[in-house]
Amino acid sequence: ARLVFDWAKKAWLTSTISVSNKGKFMKFYQDITLIDEDHTVWSKLYQRLHNVLADLKNTEGSQPVGVCFPQYHAEMVDDDIVGTLGGKLRIFAPDESILQKIALAKRFTFLNDEIHISSIKPVPESVKGHVVVSRYRYKSLERKTNSRAAFKRVSYDEAFEYVAKYTRKALNYPFVSLKSSSNGNYYPLSIKQEMADTPKDGQFNNYGITSSEQLVTVPVW
Repeated sequence: ARLVFDWAKKAWLTSTISVSNKGKFMKFYQDITLIDEDHTVWSKLYQRLHNVLADLKNTEGSQPVGVCFPQYHAEMVDDDIVGTLGGKLRIFAPDESILQKIALAKRFTFLNDEIHISSIKPVPESVKGHVVVSRYRYKSLERKTNSRAAFKRVSYDEAFEYVAKYTRKALNYPFVSLKSSSNGNYYPLSIKQEMADTPKDGQFNNYGITSSEQLVTVPVW
């Protein structure tokens, strides 16, 4: 049995169901385990992974590598999210040759004292389900107000009054700090990881996660 957080009911539910992963998109994986669950190590790790996946997309024209956070935890407490990424990153690919190509062990030698990388392994035949891993983005009150004013052709004040009434505050999902290659500024990559009703195949972005439109899944066990 395991606990699954149901966001609609805002409650933890017990699940004992195992499902077959046979015929699904992801066939192989590697685990990267942080020796100490440290935010700085997460940043170094994910910055390099982001670059690796961007290189893969540029050379191959597609990005089939997805990730999940096996120790991820997030729950609603007093109208905000309390959670953690945990200390492990699982990296999936539909074919073993893709993981061999990106050669994670060679790419992360600079973190040898801070992480452990497993060998390439087949995804189990039976898994407990599938998750959608996506980026949480909060659209600011000002941006929402400007959008509504332009769309509805109303004044800023009128749009602000409506938006302020119905807009939720930003939620503090677990995140990794990354540095922008364009302007050098740091930004948070906030992560939402939620159980999916059904698995879905597809491509991933250069963070190894799905877009909010595609909702591609990876298996969990």
